[in-house]
Amino acid sequence: MVSGSQTGGPQTNNPQNTGTGGGEFPVSNFIYDCVTLMHEKLKGLEALQKYEQDAQQGGHQRFAQLLQTVRQNDTQCVKELEQILASNLKGQ
Repeated sequence: MVSGSQTGGPQTNNPQNTGTGGGEFPVSNFIYDCVTLMHEKLKGLEALQKYEQDAQQGGHQRFAQLLQTVRQNDTQCVKELEQILASNLKGQ
């Protein structure tokens, strides 16, 4: 199991996390955090879609609209994370 820092990323004495042994990881905390955040946002989007469908089926339009707004915002965040990751992975 990977031990995490306060931000959730792998701990290491090397700020770039470029090693493969002794508690170091082949990706930086930055990349780890971006990937983890994207993963969690995608899981959340899946749940939001289900909740939105449930709200619509239950006749709770106001709640369904709120969930749609949250889902759209999270989708935009995932797209931005994807761009950030792509630009930073090209530079490595």
